[in-house]
Amino acid sequence: MSRRAWLAALCLPALLMAGCGNALSSLDAVQRSQHELFSMRITPDFARRGQTVFITLDLDPALTERLAGQLAYPSEINFGPGTALRSFSTEGDGTMSAEVLISPLAEEGERKPLLVFVVDDSICETQGSFWILPSLPVE
Repeated sequence: MSRRAWLAALCLPALLMAGCGNALSSLDAVQRSQHELFSMRITPDFARRGQTVFITLDLDPALTERLAGQLAYPSEINFGPGTALRSFSTEGDGTMSAEVLISPLAEEGERKPLLVFVVDDSICETQGSFWILPSLPVE
């Protein structure tokens, strides 16, 4: 057994018992930080708690160029906790649309929605800015 394998076998149970299991699951987040990141414009860039909103996602032209000639569907779409994706479609030329349900209990503030694409066996991510505002008072 290699020294590295022996060390992992020794440390893993101790880390899990110490409550560090989530630290191990963050390895994916560390690996993602090494991927190419592109910008994305979201219109409208806000919704209120309890709303369902139809949004347009415009990808960075550099990412659109990399996706040319390939299926342009993201392998992951994430608008953060308290949101649910009801529908998603690609409209070509770097434009996509989504229907997003915002929970009445969603935390207010800025979100950084993320779309992940696999391009030529490498991962490209695109991120934008989206705000969740307070719900309107009921009269």
